[in-house]
Amino acid sequence: MTKITVDNATLEKLHNLDTRLELCDASGKTLGFFHPAADSRARVSRTGPSPYSNEELQERRKQRTGDTLDNVLRRLSEK
Repeated sequence: MTKITVDNATLEKLHNLDTRLELCDASGKTLGFFHPAADSRARVSRTGPSPYSNEELQERRKQRTGDTLDNVLRRLSEK
């Protein structure tokens, strides 16, 4: 993931990042959408507490299952 540091002037244009935004270029073409971290946390907290403990979540993050990206792309290109 690319990380960009936002200066104060840009932050002002983005309304302090307190709501979801649609980012467009000068012609009006949509570049993408931005969901502020505070907004994401609010959505998660509204769904209730996680049924998993922090320890269980950490263990699940360590588990790597599935296929590698190279293998997936190879299979897709064969079709």
